[in-house]
Amino acid sequence: VDSINDGFMQVDNQDRVLYVNDNLCRMTGYAREELVGKIAYRLLFDPQEQAIIRKKNTQRRRKIAGNYEILMKRKNGGFSWVQISGSPVIDNRGRTMGSIGIFSDISERKRSEMQLHFQADMLSHVSDSIVTTDRAFIIQTWNRPAEKMLGLKAHEAIGKSFDKLVRARNSRKAEKIFLKKIIKAGQYYEEITFTRKDGKDLQIQISLTLIRDPKTGYSSIVAIIRDITERKRIEEALKSSEEQYRILVETAKEAIIVAQNSRLKFVNNRAVEMTKYSKRVLLARPFTDFIHPEDRPMVADRYRKRITGKVIPDVYAFRIVDRNGK
Repeated sequence: VDSINDGFMQVDNQDRVLYVNDNLCRMTGYAREELVGKIAYRLLFDPQEQAIIRKKNTQRRRKIAGNYEILMKRKNGGFSWVQISGSPVIDNRGRTMGSIGIFSDISERKRSEMQLHFQADMLSHVSDSIVTTDRAFIIQTWNRPAEKMLGLKAHEAIGKSFDKLVRARNSRKAEKIFLKKIIKAGQYYEEITFTRKDGKDLQIQISLTLIRDPKTGYSSIVAIIRDITERKRIEEALKSSEEQYRILVETAKEAIIVAQNSRLKFVNNRAVEMTKYSKRVLLARPFTDFIHPEDRPMVADRYRKRITGKVIPDVYAFRIVDRNGK
């Protein structure tokens, strides 16, 4: 009893302490003489836990053994989570004389469990879809926004391969290449098409981060998934609009130019035809170089006024000089 790593306590049927080992003294902060003769549940447990202990003691008197986890109070006012393995003490006449309990400190495990519960609860309330996997890409958690966005319940996703379920990559070789990229950079980013269970296609953005536990060396992967279907639709529409605008500008019968900081930033094909200069030359020199010397002061003045927000005529005439001096 004295050599075991856990705490040991023997009590009578009224839960009066008969014996404790050194480890239980260390766990509670009490000396042996402060414990022996005292009612254990009153000294070591708050009222809420006392009811549990009394119920367990009743079971021991009925010769029922059992294990349970409970919060134990230390002498300094602090608390520790312990697992108690209790067994009845029976004499040679079959009478219950009390019970013995083995106390195991599980505070560290409980802290880890509460941290995991907190993190899981936190993940379930963020707006982004967040998925965690182990290093083999097996899904460990799948929050509520992921359920809503991707059309799969957590129980349908947890335990499945992220690479196969989300990225639709069925090759083990592809998984290894994918993992190497994440390990090397610590992060990985991609945009893919995901097909929901109902057949609807989504454009999703996946941001993966490798998390390493410095204590255990264990690695996990956190994936943040965003639905970018609407953004992609807008980008495609803008791209199409820009292409239509480019065709319109390039095929216009008028010369179209864009001037910024006294230089030409864009010229269309008609401007090249009118000036007989190449686009490279037109974009390399101040735009006033191509204006007739007598008209340069007027054009430069109107340019300065326009960029400062002053109101000037939208339409006016001036002369340009082409490559041949005409």
